[in-house]
Amino acid sequence: MRFYFKALFFALSLIIVLNKPTSAQNISNEGSDFWVCFPDHVPAGVQLATMSIFVTSKNNSSGRVICGSSNQAFTVAANAVTEIQVPRNVSFIGPGTGIQTNKGIRVVTDAGKPNIVVYAHVFAGARSAASLVLPYEALGQKHFAMSYDQVTSNQQGYASQFNIVAADANTKINIKPVINGVPGTPFSVTLANAGDVYQYQNSSDITGSVIEVDSVSSGCKRIAAFSGSNVNGIGTETCNPLLPPAASLDPLFQQLYPTQSWGNSYPLIPFFNRNTGSIYRVLAAENGTIVTINGITINLDEGKFYTSKPINTPSIIKSNKPIAVAQFALTQYCSDSRNATSTNSIVGDPDMVILNPLEYSIDKITLYSSTKLAISEQYINVVIPSNKASSFKINNANFGSSFTVVPNSPEFSYAQIQLNTIGGSNFSLAADTGFNAIAYGFGFVESYAYSAGTSLASTTVVNALKSSTNQVVKIACITDQYDFRLLLPYIPSKLIWELETNSTPIIQNNPTFTQVVVNNKTLYQFNLPAAKSFVTSGVKQ
Repeated sequence: MRFYFKALFFALSLIIVLNKPTSAQNISNEGSDFWVCFPDHVPAGVQLATMSIFVTSKNNSSGRVICGSSNQAFTVAANAVTEIQVPRNVSFIGPGTGIQTNKGIRVVTDAGKPNIVVYAHVFAGARSAASLVLPYEALGQKHFAMSYDQVTSNQQGYASQFNIVAADANTKINIKPVINGVPGTPFSVTLANAGDVYQYQNSSDITGSVIEVDSVSSGCKRIAAFSGSNVNGIGTETCNPLLPPAASLDPLFQQLYPTQSWGNSYPLIPFFNRNTGSIYRVLAAENGTIVTINGITINLDEGKFYTSKPINTPSIIKSNKPIAVAQFALTQYCSDSRNATSTNSIVGDPDMVILNPLEYSIDKITLYSSTKLAISEQYINVVIPSNKASSFKINNANFGSSFTVVPNSPEFSYAQIQLNTIGGSNFSLAADTGFNAIAYGFGFVESYAYSAGTSLASTTVVNALKSSTNQVVKIACITDQYDFRLLLPYIPSKLIWELETNSTPIIQNNPTFTQVVVNNKTLYQFNLPAAKSFVTSGVKQ
């Protein structure tokens, strides 16, 4: 007599705990506990920047935004947006390298309330930037900083920068700085309290700098890492962003994905209606990384990166090992040839968005699209499998006809949708399958761009193993005994296994693991030596 295991063996009532109670099998940008910070920012004039936290949710929810002595309650209605301005005097980090105590901004839901989505937006006159914010569950231990070639000004202190927010107390972080592609002297910092922030600045590009939690002293503690620039200009070989009439600058600000959430394929969809195109930077996590971008093949080692020339043709970036990819918007004058005759013709400003890999798509997003301060054009870029493009909707209205097949990659289609034509600032995106999207906006010397949302743990797999051979089985006899194996892209603090309905749970605190590579992606393997046999046949789920 035989029974059948499903290929994805989730139905063991498996609970994964990441240092606090949760039962999610997939990690996305929805959550209940977030950390962000307000990094250094160079103003355009006398107007100082403000940071706002924007909260959306699929359900009615509530919570608090906490920073230093500020503790603000908020409520958010389903599919709506709530803005909470964080007082500058308690949150702004200011210039310089060092630790800032209690400067982290925590966004947390009230007990028992539904999950939320969080965006952070720094804005001032002609100096804006925004980022999606990841929940605690999506945070990790290792990051590589992403920035851009830094324009300099001795008078104004322009600098590339990264910021580290401790999500747990007594977190030691090892840092290997890289300046203009050249490794510097490694050092360590310890953040004593959850919410302490370390800021690192340099007048040159810090892309490739390694930010890693110390595995010996800090174990599985987590950090929220951000990088970019307090202000920067992005031009081309023939357009200097600092020289009139080109001059326009903007900060760069993005949350970094931990390396376990990097992928092997990314959409290359330039920003809409800028004929110079977008610039892309590809960063490798491992030696021997081979990247194909816009018909060019590049070989990269760990921490090394490639910066493209402006590209205006959609395609797919592919690699044999995990990579991070950032997309850059150019200084307004440099972004489009039409500005040579009219500097106000095509508006915009420098910006950076760290892209989500196509491996980690999501099928429903509640998105915030900002109009602060001078944003006049709002867009989304969406990439979806071509056979499901017709199912894509915004606010329940079908936009399937907006999609075009990606050249040389017919399995994917893309759309660039102007949100101004729909109206409002919050949008519900949905489809019958996972898609990938970024949101961005442009105004006169003004811009922002960020990921619309992502799923970060779609590769969770549980298998049954024969106890005697450790062989994965899908068809087995009820008289045999079985162990179990779990693959995760992150390290939980607790696993709770329920092998049958109403059976006594098996609890593993701080479970041991083995690192494995599956489809060029590093995963963590957890074993349960259960020697479990079943009394009845059938599909066990």
